[in-house]
Amino acid sequence: MLPRFIVRAFPALVAWLSLPAPPAEACGGTFCDAGPMTTPVNQAAETVLFVRDGADIEAHIQITIDPTTDAQKFAWVVPMPAVPQFAVGSQPLFDALLTATSPSFFVQGDSCSEFEEDGGAFIVRPDGGAQQFEPEVTSQVVGAFEVTVLSGGTVDAVMSWLGNNGYAQDPNAAPILADYLADGHVLVAFKLIPSASSADIHPIVLRYEGSSPCVPIRLTAIAAQENMGVRALVLGDTRWVPSNYRHVVLNELTLPWDNPSAYDEVVTLAVDEAPAGHGFTTEYAGPTPLDGLDTVYAESWNAEPFETVAPENVVALLDSQGFSSCHGIVPCVVNHPLVVAMLRAYLPAPESTTESQYYSCLSCYIDVADLSNWDAATFAAELDARVIQPGLHARELMSSWPYLTRLYTTISPAEMTIDPEFRANADLPDQPALGRATRVCVECSENPEDGVVTLPGGMLVYQSDQAWPTFPDMPRAARIETIGPAGAPIIEVDNRADIHAQLQAHNSAAGCLPPGTDTGGVTDTGGPGSMSTSGASGGIETDTGEGSSSADAGQDEPMSGCGCTGGPAGAPGLVVAVALGRRRRRPRRPTAADPMALR
Repeated sequence: MLPRFIVRAFPALVAWLSLPAPPAEACGGTFCDAGPMTTPVNQAAETVLFVRDGADIEAHIQITIDPTTDAQKFAWVVPMPAVPQFAVGSQPLFDALLTATSPSFFVQGDSCSEFEEDGGAFIVRPDGGAQQFEPEVTSQVVGAFEVTVLSGGTVDAVMSWLGNNGYAQDPNAAPILADYLADGHVLVAFKLIPSASSADIHPIVLRYEGSSPCVPIRLTAIAAQENMGVRALVLGDTRWVPSNYRHVVLNELTLPWDNPSAYDEVVTLAVDEAPAGHGFTTEYAGPTPLDGLDTVYAESWNAEPFETVAPENVVALLDSQGFSSCHGIVPCVVNHPLVVAMLRAYLPAPESTTESQYYSCLSCYIDVADLSNWDAATFAAELDARVIQPGLHARELMSSWPYLTRLYTTISPAEMTIDPEFRANADLPDQPALGRATRVCVECSENPEDGVVTLPGGMLVYQSDQAWPTFPDMPRAARIETIGPAGAPIIEVDNRADIHAQLQAHNSAAGCLPPGTDTGGVTDTGGPGSMSTSGASGGIETDTGEGSSSADAGQDEPMSGCGCTGGPAGAPGLVVAVALGRRRRRPRRPTAADPMALR
């Protein structure tokens, strides 16, 4: 029996109804994947984690803004199917899950669902200019955010409230808000509290009832960038798939093996091959990665000793609990972004010294320290509410739910016409994150730099002079599928024969392949671009793993003894130099350029 996720809808994306923001810089947006290579993403990209927790769903939103902008000008409005409960989320939770499942490349109806009135919901439909009904307004502070829930009311009244409370107006939002209000949704408005800055921003958790996870992106369209990234994570018992968007299997040949920063472009071109550009690809589906669990929460974390600590002893106490490595050490390293923000707020460094020197020896500077903001009890309470309790809950989630699915797409405003929904399918195989590809030299070539690359899915690609070949007419999607709540996918578009033919022509033209190499260029491992064809009727195939591989495919070290030369140290001639797998990771130690490293 499949687990029952009770979610009616959830916005992974929040509509920005605020003053315009300047263009985003790389990694200045919602997130950057951690790991061997940081992937630049648009600021408008969003990541949301859905978690089944008893009879409810928790939706964890990762929110980050460009630190060079005025954080107080940012605000968010989120349509919800019911009034949720709110809590502070854990940034290390996102870091751990994204790091362990990140793809690695070289150098490594219109609404979400039908909402039924339960007798308590006040549903107002547009009435052509009839009397305005004011929404019911309730507010609370959750961590660094002021959160306001608007229940009921006409769209004109809601727009007036938003305008009167510092949310900039966009006339394009009105009809979209009207649709959500007509479906019985409430609106949740987020703003930073006046004392907060971009450094104080943290994930937010919404807990509520519903029927299926959903991303209401229609409201986001009014302020979204082109090809905005949307990444959905689901923790549960089994794999999750898009239900009203197509599932797109990427063509491994077109992945950016020689240019990792082009990953979003590859995904964009692949999902654009789906009808209306509505498609998600699976980046990972498998056991919940527990690497990095010790960075999410540590048993040594305890707020109580901070309630009476003297200011000059704060950093030593943080060190003793594993929050930092600072006392008597330069550079000073703090392992949690919110702890960095708290130190800067409660014990700001004097202008006469650097932060790293100051926090490494607070007692050395106590005579010139600014203690006007120091309050031990408040510091302890904030540490517990914003760091310790969210971390404890995050660790419980990672330990309790054995399966993680990671889905990704890029989508432009013109394509944001249908809210994507997701459902479970326990019949699908695991989908490993993209691992390494291997390159072996070919001694028959006059060019000692020529080689043959084995991709994770098993395809063999002749590479001339270590340059990745171009295929001008190559489809970016190997398959486009519809996936139901059970059974194998129904393949709507199958480009594998075309991919096979083009790769065969490329490899045959080389005229120089290692003994035993298939000139067709493919070994059948069921991965992306696999040339196997289904024997099942109705176009259903039996293997849907996008990055699956045979026992050793793509895992061997490069052959030695030929004229093929490697790249930089640590990347010896491999198309991908990092093998993904379950392995222990050392906690990330920030550098001076890292926002978690104190200057």
